[in-house]
Amino acid sequence: MNRKGPYIVPTRARILYIVVSAVFVQGAMTVNAQVSCWEPVDPTDPQPGATSHHAMVYDSHRDVAVLFGGLIVDSYDAYNETWEWNCATRTWVQRTPDTSPPPRYAHAMAYDSARNVVVLFGGGSSPALPGNELNDTWEYDGTTWVQRSPCGGVVPGKRFAHAMVFDSCRGVTVLFGGHDAGNRLNDTWEWDGTCWTERAQTGPAQREYPAMAFVGDCCKTIMFGGQDASQQFGDTWAWDGANWTNVSPTTGPSPRYGSGMSHDSFCKTFVLFGGASSVGGHFDETWEFGWDCAAGAWTQRQCQLAPAARIHTGMVFDETCNKTFLFGGLVGADRTDDAWLYPREFCFPAISLWGVIILALSGLTAATLVLQRKRYTIT
Repeated sequence: MNRKGPYIVPTRARILYIVVSAVFVQGAMTVNAQVSCWEPVDPTDPQPGATSHHAMVYDSHRDVAVLFGGLIVDSYDAYNETWEWNCATRTWVQRTPDTSPPPRYAHAMAYDSARNVVVLFGGGSSPALPGNELNDTWEYDGTTWVQRSPCGGVVPGKRFAHAMVFDSCRGVTVLFGGHDAGNRLNDTWEWDGTCWTERAQTGPAQREYPAMAFVGDCCKTIMFGGQDASQQFGDTWAWDGANWTNVSPTTGPSPRYGSGMSHDSFCKTFVLFGGASSVGGHFDETWEFGWDCAAGAWTQRQCQLAPAARIHTGMVFDETCNKTFLFGGLVGADRTDDAWLYPREFCFPAISLWGVIILALSGLTAATLVLQRKRYTIT
């Protein structure tokens, strides 16, 4: 029996395969970056009315986005309706709890995934009333709202236009900044379900209407922008539970306030949309912030289809659809009730150059094994 040796893929073919694989992956990622734009969601009946300055979070226990409060279209008054969005059915349901927080706008909410409750703090009762800031703490379990009495009576000062996220690594809700009686704030507080604890008064400058989201992979809260009495900010900060660190890259969105922001845990990126500045007016830009737990880079997405320029919208990452969900906001002088999902197309999770090389080598190894053959001749 004669046996011929295995067929080995020539060296030049291997190199060609690696180059082609790398180009294919990079090309696919580039094309995706261009087409991953926004998908409009068809209106439903019922659904919330045209709204701005509302708060919205994703309840991962019940797989719904929860919306509360805001300013309604036909007046300059705040309201206190509770709505839930189901991305699987693309429908809204209005909830009617026996108890609800009083009407408010520019409040902040976070979803405590350790205790399966929505946490709400502060806001303004009515823009028409001086000194209308609130500092009450409420929680919603999907059935009813309950006002909490923090231990020792210690609570953050009254405010609206602040930001809140839930730090799932440490099991606390993080609050930063806001507006109180004409003053902008830069204090950092944390709520553990029983007590409010002030954590820092240093770090980012005093500001209102910043955008903020949390990334569990890195256990960091990321904050962008906002404004004080005289200017808008374009800085990016990270909070680790002890310190704020300025992580602003050399390029990024221009200074702005009132943007929406979420963390897309599937595509591994922060998504920021809209906002406004005294120079640029309202923005319709979509930006993504890639973060490696130490540094990051902002990238603007050139979308052919996107929501109209707006501020004071609601944005959450919906784990049911693995997309960012946006609802409402202030478009020019008018409030809106449109809804959008981002990205429209499937995204490629972040991949490094080494990832491309490993992918190419893995494919080459598989190809070699397939092509490798033994030929036997019986004599």
